Amino acid sequence: MPEGIILPRIIKRTDLGLVDAYVVNDEDLFRTYMPWTINPLTEIMVSSGFVDDKGHIHFEFNHSLFDPKKYLNFKALLRPNYFYEALVQEFLQTSLLKDERKLIAGGHFIFNFKTKENSILNIIILPRHLIPDVDPDFRKELIFRFQESFDRLTRRMGGESERAATLVIPDQRMLALGYERYYPKTWKEKWALFKDFWPITLRGTQRVYIKRIEPFRGVIAPLSCGEKTPEAPLSPCADDKTIIRS
Repeated sequence: MPEGIILPRIIKRTDLGLVDAYVVNDEDLFRTYMPWTINPLTEIMVSSGFVDDKGHIHFEFNHSLFDPKKYLNFKALLRPNYFYEALVQEFLQTSLLKDERKLIAGGHFIFNFKTKENSILNIIILPRHLIPDVDPDFRKELIFRFQESFDRLTRRMGGESERAATLVIPDQRMLALGYERYYPKTWKEKWALFKDFWPITLRGTQRVYIKRIEPFRGVIAPLSCGEKTPEAPLSPCADDKTIIRS
């Protein structure tokens, strides 16, 4: 193993009948070997990120038990605050580290290896009354901290853009996070947006945002060509064996 390079933490999920998941801390993104970024086995990967009450951020790859469409219903339309709170708490309970850390915020996303776009489906944080021991100013900063970490993640995955859609987060806040407003150009795009968020679209059409990311061109491989271990069975034989850090 080259000096400074580490393997992701592997979480077994055989009790759920699922394949292994991987956990990487934010500070380790550019020194962790991620085989799925070199040789993707699927076109998309659904994953999640979480923030604890100390501001520490980690990502759980190949793991997402949260179904946001569960909350796209008329109850959520009529009582948005009540269902947003339920949504946040249910999402945080899907974390593999929920028993190790006090999680208060996060988001889940879909990375497309073909288009190199990382679509964040939700950025969520517990309401203030549920975390009275967390400083209010610190809580306000968490969305910016998570966005900065999400940008690094997208770059580490080889992504070139991010996409988000929201009715909850104000436009000025999204612009402050570095996004640009995107206006659907065709009726097909508009209809897909209307249909995907039904019936919440009765309250208004989701605002769509795009953020450009400078892609990471490096290769982080912990093994020499042809060498394999049980911990890293997917090690590729890349032409460029140089370890490049960002």
